[in-house]
Amino acid sequence: MLCYPRFEDKPKDSLAIKPSDFEAHMQTLKDNGITVISMSDFLAWRRGEKGIPAKSAIVSIDDGYISGYSVAWPILKKFGYPFTMFIYTDYIKGGPKSGGQSISWEQLAEMRDAGVDIQSHTVSHSALKAKKGKTDEQYQAWLKNEIAGSKELLEKNLGIQVKAFAYPYGLHNEAVRETAKQAGYEA
Repeated sequence: MLCYPRFEDKPKDSLAIKPSDFEAHMQTLKDNGITVISMSDFLAWRRGEKGIPAKSAIVSIDDGYISGYSVAWPILKKFGYPFTMFIYTDYIKGGPKSGGQSISWEQLAEMRDAGVDIQSHTVSHSALKAKKGKTDEQYQAWLKNEIAGSKELLEKNLGIQVKAFAYPYGLHNEAVRETAKQAGYEA
């Protein structure tokens, strides 16, 4: 799984990559005979319903930056590569954490209509393991909203089935995994 959050000509931190470097990564996959597969193909393989090439990769773009739409998508189209957008819903344009670099619901719908896979990355992109002074009941309610709430909002606004979930910062614990399972995520 190759994960990219932002695409910038002059990256400010390690979460961004130059578009030319991203395109070089995609070319390297092609040159080395690595097949880029979709999340749905991966999930079907996990269920035993489909085979995938031994040398496979999944490309994901996390968070919901506009550069996933305006920079990465054209490059991925050039190679014919499927990819997954893992979106945290508070960052979508108009949301409480959105800004000038946020993708919009309209752009997500355009991507969905073109076959781009859109999945969940929580509501607020908070570290899910941290209770931060919450009681057990408050933590469970908050966790459920972060995990199930994002899934529900994406499904409602985009008319899709959300089956995969990306943990913010890769952090999780038993409570987080159980909440994701209860929310109906397959992966």
